[in-house]
Amino acid sequence: MNLFRRWFWPRSSRNEALSLYKLGMARAEKEDPMGAMDAYTSAIEHANAPDDVKAMALYNRALLYAAGGNTDKALADLQAIVKMPTPLRGVKQAAKRRLERLQHRQDATERPVRPATS
Repeated sequence: MNLFRRWFWPRSSRNEALSLYKLGMARAEKEDPMGAMDAYTSAIEHANAPDDVKAMALYNRALLYAAGGNTDKALADLQAIVKMPTPLRGVKQAAKRRLERLQHRQDATERPVRPATS
C-alpha cells in the first residue's frame, strides 16, 4: 500500500520536510550525529517547509552543535527560532531557555580568570 501511495499521491512539502526531520531523529538515536545534522539541514532548507518543522529541525540541530562544542552555530539556530514570525510557543520557549543557558555558558568561558586572593 505504501508503494501505491508513493507513486500515485503527490507528496506535500510538509510531509517531505517532516520525513527529513524524522530521519534526523532516527540517525541521532543511532548515534550518527553527522547523518542527523545532514537530515536536519535538509529539512530546514527544504523548499516550502512549514515553520513548525523548520523550528523543530533548527532546535535539534542546535542541540547537536552545542554537544559538538560549536556554540556559535547553536546560538545562531536558536536565535533563528526565536525570530520566527509564526507563534510556535513550545519550540520557542524551549529555544529561549536553551539560548539563555548557552549564552551564560559562553559568557562564563569568555570572562578572564581572576587570581585567587588569600
